[in-house]
Amino acid sequence: MDAISKTNETIYRFRFGTTKKTVQITQQQLNHFPYLFALVSHTDDFAVNKTNDGEYILEYPIFYNWLMAIFQSVIKEQPSALFTELTHEANVIHMLELYDYLCIDPLPLPLLKNQKLVLTNPIDVDDTNKHIEWCQADICEVRNVAIQFIIGISKNAYNLNDLGTINSIFTLLMVIFSNPNIFHSRFRYHTLKIIKKYCFSLFSDNQQKQLPTTQQIIRNIKIDFIKYLDNKDQSLPPNFNNTFAWKGIYVSKDKVYTDLQSIGGIYRFKRYFDLEDSVENNFYLDRELIYFRIRRDRSAYLMNLQAIRDCISVLYNPESFDDIESFQYDLRQEEEQRQERKKNEAQSARSGRFNTLPKWPKFDKFKHRSGPKAQKYR
Repeated sequence: MDAISKTNETIYRFRFGTTKKTVQITQQQLNHFPYLFALVSHTDDFAVNKTNDGEYILEYPIFYNWLMAIFQSVIKEQPSALFTELTHEANVIHMLELYDYLCIDPLPLPLLKNQKLVLTNPIDVDDTNKHIEWCQADICEVRNVAIQFIIGISKNAYNLNDLGTINSIFTLLMVIFSNPNIFHSRFRYHTLKIIKKYCFSLFSDNQQKQLPTTQQIIRNIKIDFIKYLDNKDQSLPPNFNNTFAWKGIYVSKDKVYTDLQSIGGIYRFKRYFDLEDSVENNFYLDRELIYFRIRRDRSAYLMNLQAIRDCISVLYNPESFDDIESFQYDLRQEEEQRQERKKNEAQSARSGRFNTLPKWPKFDKFKHRSGPKAQKYR
């Protein structure tokens, strides 16, 4: 008989072959594993082995270590657990095959900022009404994006015949191998195992020499463990600024445009200082033109907010504005003054003020132009 939990939820017990290892799975958890769900739901339809205690016996290719890493990943909704919960001795390739065998929803390909990897089978994305919004990722999100990328390699999702894609893959791999404080030794170890199988031979000799060996990763486990940031709520180190540090999500362009319109004035601060240098003036004028182009071009206005903040930090020294209405009034005043200057310039141009000839120095046209020596013999 299947056990009943304190919350009146059915609990199923599974035993791994003839071993003493077992696992208990609730009905809610079982729903995430279609193969196991079908096994339990159709006990009478299949030759399902059960013990006298009502335990379901799991045979090859379902092994305890592989299933538990998958179980932790799915239940906690943390894809990175596929690597961090799997011991170094376990076969990561077979574990990923078991993931597919259990008919679990496949992990999506990650959105990678500033990277253009050619896909083997390009995905048709309707970007006419969608926009990728980038935000700073936390440590867990960094690891999840990285493992989605690695599993994408194992699924042949990226076109490995494209040289640019190969170089981009190598660059991203070096981010993983060079940050032991972010990526666990198990994570890096299993990553290397996958790379060795699927794309190591495609790297140049110089690139292959830069990749670590499994022995090096194992040898430095104790040192790397001290550096490892185990607290998932801990912020990323300041020097960790790369593709994995960003999380991208698709949002509606209409929503983003509406949100930016409502706060757009905040990002165009009043100019509190005069720029004397001509180069700075030109830079400021260029930014003004960009601003007005953005206001006209709806798609361009959907630019990354972080980039806008970066531009503002260079040009302005904004103070905190407690009274938004007062700030908006200052902006209107500045705009009116700018329009008045343009009006005055237009009137001056129509009056011919800018069409007068320059003043030449006065001279006596009747004055002798010959020198003293010429006058002597005249």
